[in-house]
Order: sequence, then C-alpha cells, then structure tokens
Amino acid sequence: MEPRHIASVSFGKDSLAMLYLLIARGWPVDEIVFFNNGMEFQAIYDTRDRVLPDLEALGIPYTELYPRSPFLYDMLKRPIKYRDRPGYRTHFPDVQIRQPRGRGVR
Repeated sequence: MEPRHIASVSFGKDSLAMLYLLIARGWPVDEIVFFNNGMEFQAIYDTRDRVLPDLEALGIPYTELYPRSPFLYDMLKRPIKYRDRPGYRTHFPDVQIRQPRGRGVR
C-alpha cells in the first residue's frame, strides 16, 4: 500500500498557510481532514466554506470529522470516574491558583 499524504486543517491562518504552501510547491496532498467540534468561531466555518471550492477544483478530497458526543457534554457534564476512589464527578475540580512568592504580581 502506498503512503497517503493527509493534511489536518483547522482553517486557521497557520494551517491554511501550510495547506496552500504544500499545494503551491507541488507536494502531494491526497486528502484534507477537518475535525469539527462544533465550537469554532464563525470565521473558521466561513473560511472553510471559501476554501472548499479551491479543494474541489484541485481534486483534493475533503473529510469532516465529528466527535462521538457533543463537545460541551464531554467538557462539562460527562461523568468521569476517579482513578483512586469510587464515585463520579460531574463538574470541573476546584482550581487553586498559586500566587507567586516574593514581590507579588505586577
């Protein structure tokens, strides 16, 4: 089986620059992959929609991947079993902010 060249693109400035440089320099790009977590800024989706016709014209397949469950559920509500004790937590653990010692924060 021949290796495939797949570019993971977030449609931010850096990944778009990488993608267009690969294309401009003639590097092989067999497929573009975007992981859509549903929580991107609207500008990301607008950029994606503007780039997709370029990919289609170049014959580069585009695949959009989605998480198994909604992002906010996984981050805020999904029960997570503690490793060292029984039970579940359904919220973020309390976060303690360590203050610098000495002269303090400026």
